[in-house]
Amino acid sequence: MKQKGRQPKGKLIKPTFFVFCEGETEEAYIKYLRSLYRLPIEIDPKIAGNRITDKYIANHKNHKTVPEG
Repeated sequence: MKQKGRQPKGKLIKPTFFVFCEGETEEAYIKYLRSLYRLPIEIDPKIAGNRITDKYIANHKNHKTVPEG
């Protein structure tokens, strides 16, 4: 019987999360969580208030390039 060789694992890509904040306190909280858990979270520095809509998110994601690594 032929033994199975080691299967290559492939490259693991860490996901990037986009977080849209309504105010300054939410931004500070997300920065805290990012540093605590070392998460690859990108923070949108513009405070959009209650104007965060699906269209706003889609436009932002289309204009950002996600770094590979």
